[in-house]
Amino acid sequence: MNNEGKIKNNTKDESNKRKLLSPKLDVVFQALFGEVGNERITKEFLEAILERKIKEVDLSGNIVLRRENKDDKMGVLDVLAKINDNEYVNIEMQVADKDNLLERILYYWARVYTRNIKKSEDYIELKKTIEILIVDFEIKKLKELEYHSKWKIIEEVSVKLM
Repeated sequence: MNNEGKIKNNTKDESNKRKLLSPKLDVVFQALFGEVGNERITKEFLEAILERKIKEVDLSGNIVLRRENKDDKMGVLDVLAKINDNEYVNIEMQVADKDNLLERILYYWARVYTRNIKKSEDYIELKKTIEILIVDFEIKKLKELEYHSKWKIIEEVSVKLM
């Protein structure tokens, strides 16, 4: 085969190759980790991040944080997983540095946390809620932290009553 034939074949082979989509794209990220049927990959992903064993993952929850009042803010989560039947995990992928990202993530956490209790239930029924934020940029407010940080809402000061 002459060189011209090789060039034509190579060009034809390259045009038949599939173009890979980045998992950073919302639609791809959601398809990989948030769709019913992909519980195995989501489970392994969460086990790696949370550094613990997870027995089951449910991806059938509603990712829309609906308004309770007409003036309330609505939100749409990237991935919402219920794990081990007693915890919720919201996983957010963010590639663009937007203002108030940390406040938005805290708002999402609070909405997921509070929506899992029903009218007649006691507050003890609230489920542990974990927020995972994956970013493709440096968060200026967190510049001094490691690339992987863990936070908890904890009591800062304790005062004993007599």
